[in-house]
Amino acid sequence: MKAKNAINAEFYESVRIECLKALEAFSSPKPKYTSVIVDEAQDFDETKFKLIRALAGPEHKNDLFITGDTRQELYLEKPPILSHCGINIKGRSFRLRINYRTTEEIRAFAANILKGMKLGDMDGGSIDQPDEEGDARCISLRHGEVPLIEFCPFYDQQVRKLVELIGNLQNQKVPDLSICVVAYTKHSVKEIAKAMRRAKISVVNLGNATNKSNDPEISGVRVATMHRIKGLDFKYVLVVDANPSLFSKSVSSTETEIDEKEARERRAYYVAMTRAQQGLCVLGVTPQKNTSE
Repeated sequence: MKAKNAINAEFYESVRIECLKALEAFSSPKPKYTSVIVDEAQDFDETKFKLIRALAGPEHKNDLFITGDTRQELYLEKPPILSHCGINIKGRSFRLRINYRTTEEIRAFAANILKGMKLGDMDGGSIDQPDEEGDARCISLRHGEVPLIEFCPFYDQQVRKLVELIGNLQNQKVPDLSICVVAYTKHSVKEIAKAMRRAKISVVNLGNATNKSNDPEISGVRVATMHRIKGLDFKYVLVVDANPSLFSKSVSSTETEIDEKEARERRAYYVAMTRAQQGLCVLGVTPQKNTSE
């Protein structure tokens, strides 16, 4: 039996294909819409872009406005090429270079995890990545504290450090809903939430669809996976169960030279860390080497 998410994905894909066929058969000389605006385009596949092209009709002035950040692409197996979808961006694209969400220290720290990776420009090309001197082409307008990164020898020590950091923020009168604890997997989120509750910290799981987890009136430190936190902002983000290898080794010169699973994981970490507006902390557990006499 196929997983529920896989079945839903197939269903929605078939709906998009049928909508595309219907629009392409539409014979009116005028398009259905004068202009179409697209956000988070890095997660759109080829069928979606062809559907957007059909909605706007034949190319005309101000027909499409598309924004996307391929550094935050988490879902696509094969990124589309816009020119293959009837969307011409050659000589018409522009890279946004000012970060309004995070501090410069957080932006630079997060960008470092992508250093050396080949990231697409949504039309078959690639965008420049930070070099050893940093990414002088992109800046944040605010400054703050350098992100904290700490890897502990044992899981319990990581939990104690997390509880300490949350306690410090609460003592500074930072509202719980302005703090989010993030992990890569649902299992890690579940386990860290249990540990936080044992430490008497109120927890709201953003991945729990049965409660009103997005309600700002509900008090509690937010916990979420890196995929769930996408699109959200918090004053403070604390990443837990971080993979030490992602922060200790250099990335190969192109993304094709590293495992695609690792490339996707690095992009997820980038998404999570750039959700932080004011403060960022990365915690993890260093694998213990086996010793023998």
